[in-house]
Amino acid sequence: MGEIVQQESNTNFERFGLRAPTVRPKVPFGAQTVADVLEQPLRDGPNREALVDRNGRYSYAELDAAVNAASHALVNFGICAGDRIAASSFNSADLIIAFLASQRIGAVWVGMNRVLAPRGKLYLLRD
Repeated sequence: MGEIVQQESNTNFERFGLRAPTVRPKVPFGAQTVADVLEQPLRDGPNREALVDRNGRYSYAELDAAVNAASHALVNFGICAGDRIAASSFNSADLIIAFLASQRIGAVWVGMNRVLAPRGKLYLLRD
């Protein structure tokens, strides 16, 4: 299973109704968290194509810059580690950037199926 590393956290998980993980398995040669997923490709080939959607293409360096900008925007909106971010949208680069930005700041991503009825979305948001 691989090496086990202690989970370091400054977040009060109980405050958000979550149970703090005590250990997590180390992923050999891979990102340890979703927030780290761009680190290796940035080192290996920052100019390689990372993301394509109908509006454009992003290299790993461009994607990382967009995620950083979105992370700063979320923090400026007052989003903190442990806060929940809900999203309901069609698949796009913007959605991926928002997801990665939320992970980078330690927020909890709440993806909602965009075809849910408004009442179903409201239920998820209230929950």
